[in-house]
Amino acid sequence: MRYLTWFVAAVSVLFPVLALTVRGAANTCFFLLALSGIVAIVCRAKVAGSSFGEAYRHYWPLNLAMMAMFVAILFNQIANGQFLAREYDASLRLVLFPLAFWALLMVPAKADSYLAWGLIVGAWFAFAKMFWLISAGVDRTGIGGFISVIPYAEMAMLLGVFAAFSIGWDQARESWLAVPKLLALLAGLCGAYLSQTRGAWIAVPVVAVIAFSVNRMRKACKYMALLFAFILLAGALGFGNIGQQRMAEVKHDVSAYWQGQERDTSIGLRFQMWQGSWALFTERPLFGVGRENFAKGLDGLAARGVISPEAARVGQGHSHNEMLYNMATLGLTGLLALLALYFVPAWYFWQAARETDREIRWAAGMGLALCLGFFVFGLTDVQFLWGHCNTFYSMHAALFMACIVKRRAVLRATASQDAGKLAAPQT
Repeated sequence: MRYLTWFVAAVSVLFPVLALTVRGAANTCFFLLALSGIVAIVCRAKVAGSSFGEAYRHYWPLNLAMMAMFVAILFNQIANGQFLAREYDASLRLVLFPLAFWALLMVPAKADSYLAWGLIVGAWFAFAKMFWLISAGVDRTGIGGFISVIPYAEMAMLLGVFAAFSIGWDQARESWLAVPKLLALLAGLCGAYLSQTRGAWIAVPVVAVIAFSVNRMRKACKYMALLFAFILLAGALGFGNIGQQRMAEVKHDVSAYWQGQERDTSIGLRFQMWQGSWALFTERPLFGVGRENFAKGLDGLAARGVISPEAARVGQGHSHNEMLYNMATLGLTGLLALLALYFVPAWYFWQAARETDREIRWAAGMGLALCLGFFVFGLTDVQFLWGHCNTFYSMHAALFMACIVKRRAVLRATASQDAGKLAAPQT
């Protein structure tokens, strides 16, 4: 099992480095972790003081939340009588969360601090690739052919946030590590700026609130002040030339839409797609029309004059809002599955963020940034339609939960040893 343990540790460090730069690497790493979890189960390994069955039962709400989207798709296909295996592909990464979580629990807690280097290098590499491929924001059509620039930039931004939050894991003698970690945060913010992704900036104040919530140590305040300075810098960048142009477009599009002058602007099309998604939801509110029927549903609405033909054409893939898209395609079951996917893990991380141990709090902060970040991104885009985003979410939720569970086990063992020493008879 020792070799398997270090294999899992290596994969977990490589995941953020390769996930956004090498096509197929994220899925390969994640499925290798899931396979490692199966091997550990077969070998009846016990990690963090429990077996897989005990851990699965203990965290059953979390495991259920991760498989909820898969179940919602199943319910929809049963109700509609249409069975398409490809619709389960993306959500399968979430279903495999318990196996990845179990595998990551095998990595010794003392090695968790090295995971930060994967986050740092991953943020740097993602920015470098984005800068190279989109030519400083000119071409926004895609990144490397495997994902849209919008979710790519948002995930790259989160890697930078995770790296910055890992400053909370550093000891006083390791203060120099704050420099590469803050540079990783800067890389993530600059990548979001270059991508011209407006929705990503909504997450900045959310991340700031999380950072100040989990920071209780006075000696870390200087690092948080630096973090806040970077956030202010991000706001300043947002009102640069590209930012000003994008904000001007928003004002024009919203004004034109509400005055009835032009519906088919960038923002106007999104408003129409949201309206169309709501209309589809009201037609089949319980289980939805199905993802495979979403485009046909928009075409039908365009034929009836509810939305424009251009909005139906642009919205063939999704409705640019995670909740409305899941409501339209999967109904109330899809909405509940999505809320569970966001907020059940967030609840676990929020509970951990209230603990006194610094390492647990900052790992919980990373988890909260992941969950609430995806929630915010989902207000203007559809993250979980991409298999890559499902892998990213499931992997990092498992990683941060494993860090928390292992640290708790270490603290319990230390407390038990101290109690044993106090109880030992004096000679």
